[in-house]
Amino acid sequence: MTESMCTIQRYRKYAFYLLAQGGTHRLGRCGHWNWKRAKAERIFFRALDKLYVTSETFSQARNDTIKAATDLYGAEGQEVASVKQAWDAVKVV
Repeated sequence: MTESMCTIQRYRKYAFYLLAQGGTHRLGRCGHWNWKRAKAERIFFRALDKLYVTSETFSQARNDTIKAATDLYGAEGQEVASVKQAWDAVKVV
């Protein structure tokens, strides 16, 4: 899979949507999370503001949001697990 910025952005947006709104991936890859949009916004904004680079790969985008969730909520927080689940749902591991 080519990792163009447009493609990475599309996956990033979908992972954010699943995290913030919950629901099921159209291919049935995840369940529903009962999340407030504000937490997802904080995590993705922190990753975007502090960690993302223009030459980023899918794996780096995933790792940046996991690091942002860890920074904000601690490594053992449900938020970190939910971020991982959202990326898993869009097949970015």
